[in-house]
Amino acid sequence: MAYGNKNLGGGKAASHNNLDGFPIHVAPATGTEKNVIREELNTVACWRIDDLRFDFNSAFVTPDSKDEFAELKALRDANAGCPIAIFGHADPVGDEEYNKGLSGRRAEAIYAVAVRDTARWEKLYTSDGWGLRHTQLMLEAIGGAPGNTSGSATAASTQAIKDFQSANGLTVDGAAGPQTRAKLFEKYMEFLHPQKFEKSEFLGKGADANGKGDYQGCSEFNPAMVFSKAEQAGFDASADKTQRNSENSVNRRVLALFFRPGTAVPMDAWPCPRANEGTAGCRKRLWSDHTSRRANTETRREFATSQDTFGCRFYHRLVVESPCEDPGKVTPPVKGDIVVTWKPETVHCGETAEVIVETIVPGVSSVHVVFSPIHIAANKVPDAVDIPLTDGKGSFKWKIKDVGFKNGSAYIAKEEIKATATGGPASGEGLLKVAALLNGESETFDETRTWSGFTNHSHWDQKIEVFRNKVHVEFDVMKAWGGTRINLTGFVTGTAGGCPGAGHRWGRSTTLNTMVPDQYYDGTNWVALPAGFTPGAANYFGRTFTKQGSSFVGRSGGTWPEAFADYDFNDAKYTKIRKDWCDTAHTVWSDKWAIRRKSCTSDKKCHCCRYTVSMTMEFNEVTADGADVVFMAPGSFRADAKNWAMDEPNPMVAAHEAGHHMDNPDEYVNGAVDTSLNDDGAVNGIDADSIMGQNLTKVKTRHYHGFVEMNKRIIKTKYGHDYEYEAVEK
Repeated sequence: MAYGNKNLGGGKAASHNNLDGFPIHVAPATGTEKNVIREELNTVACWRIDDLRFDFNSAFVTPDSKDEFAELKALRDANAGCPIAIFGHADPVGDEEYNKGLSGRRAEAIYAVAVRDTARWEKLYTSDGWGLRHTQLMLEAIGGAPGNTSGSATAASTQAIKDFQSANGLTVDGAAGPQTRAKLFEKYMEFLHPQKFEKSEFLGKGADANGKGDYQGCSEFNPAMVFSKAEQAGFDASADKTQRNSENSVNRRVLALFFRPGTAVPMDAWPCPRANEGTAGCRKRLWSDHTSRRANTETRREFATSQDTFGCRFYHRLVVESPCEDPGKVTPPVKGDIVVTWKPETVHCGETAEVIVETIVPGVSSVHVVFSPIHIAANKVPDAVDIPLTDGKGSFKWKIKDVGFKNGSAYIAKEEIKATATGGPASGEGLLKVAALLNGESETFDETRTWSGFTNHSHWDQKIEVFRNKVHVEFDVMKAWGGTRINLTGFVTGTAGGCPGAGHRWGRSTTLNTMVPDQYYDGTNWVALPAGFTPGAANYFGRTFTKQGSSFVGRSGGTWPEAFADYDFNDAKYTKIRKDWCDTAHTVWSDKWAIRRKSCTSDKKCHCCRYTVSMTMEFNEVTADGADVVFMAPGSFRADAKNWAMDEPNPMVAAHEAGHHMDNPDEYVNGAVDTSLNDDGAVNGIDADSIMGQNLTKVKTRHYHGFVEMNKRIIKTKYGHDYEYEAVEK
């Protein structure tokens, strides 16, 4: 039965061209020798699953491979009675023996899902290095709530394991041991591939415990693409292997080949070694010139066009005409069918997709195409179109917009748009995948700024999880004591009382306003400030001290003239103060604005290119000073980015100081001001009505500029799109 040719989001499924010639070739004998009649091994269909459906450097099959397994089942149904063999491939980086093992484990993992063999996955759990992260991924896929899939042990993930154990009659201990894993593997395999295949449907019929004939790993011997000499030299010279690894992904793949119905091969004659065996058996089947075939030449070569990159002559013959080893090759349409394909098969918002229709049905001069969203009915699709055909082929282009990914309160990773084509007696359909740019790995913002002569180190981590930017600011903090330094130049001379700097003195407050000093230390006593001196932002500053022996040494020099009272940095009072600061900073900075791609033309209510922001703050106590350590002290002295007063009555001060670490300058006179800021209420960098200004009030769009920059960077790293973003109303 014809299946056609489908490009999948993470692979391909296709029928092979009809086989020409005779199934058995014989020749006359010229002597007493006998003819040997042997049926050739011929493949009739193929299925490929790509590297992005596996965890990095692992055989773990990720949840988004569900669509590829659905096509494997459909391909099996269309080719009843055709035995299957699975071939895994690695890229030509690293050791051949290691790659033989990895490619074999990936092939075995796919086979195990197909036949629902949980014991093989238990073996892979150990040999392939799986752990808690993979448990969390599986639990989440089948409807559990592990909280995150980072591999970190959390209360949520432990509870999710307990819930799974309880629902499946297992001992409830919150630990994913062998019995729990066996049941979890079963449920996860059922999620990926609901209809179990029988082992008898494979070429080796499951007779060999290590999969002889059913699945095998081909190491790095059959690259689909080989870099040019110049490309390889550039990758070798670069310390950053990201691009090399990305472009090499076409070589990391697993194929399932369907053989002619009734094909039977004695396993002692099957040339491929077992997946758990070394490369020696592979080498017996390599071309004599396999080294030069796989070598870097003046130009990049792809098997799809040059057909000279595979080292194994046996595998080469099986797939030389296979669409799965030639993504550009399309199986010719079958009479009675309309072949519907999308180019490209996966797109993002703002990109253009072309639906191509092709038929050889006589008399069909145009095709009527109706478009429909699969997952979210409200998503916008083109109106139905009539596509005229020239030589049986036509196309229609659509620029993607107004396709969102929010389905109720949850998000989906991709929307699928079905194009249904009809023309005369023929029909066909094809799916376009509109993928969301919804996740991105954590990256670090790390910049040193100078504003009005003040130096600031901006530093935080940010990642994107399901369209939500998660901004995390960590402070190393140290127990200290606080005081005030006053610039009394013009009123006093020289130095006194351990305060460094001529004309400077230590100060303190004896009034209700404990931040503003009203006394200074003259070297012997505390005395009133000189007549005519008015404390202001330009002439007094907070200073912090640490105890060294019996002295209290200033972080910026000098010693405090008296002994400070000791205190417990982690008593209930100060612990609560720091927690309240973290909570206040989260409330102040989270969800004040959204981040949206500038060039997105979708309706503003469409959840396609729009991200939210959640900010969290954390303190880590240290016992030694460092470049980015924040000193925290009792009292309510005048704080700054590196010296915080724990008795400051206004918790917004902590949110303000956190703003510095998120790349925002002061916006008040005599602060660390960026005078180039002139927007949204700021004039020459001054804006009293802002979180960074005198009144410690609003977070404005400019204050999200660092989050916007990181959003851009994360999306570019993950998806390769160099989009521009901006802070907008929620």
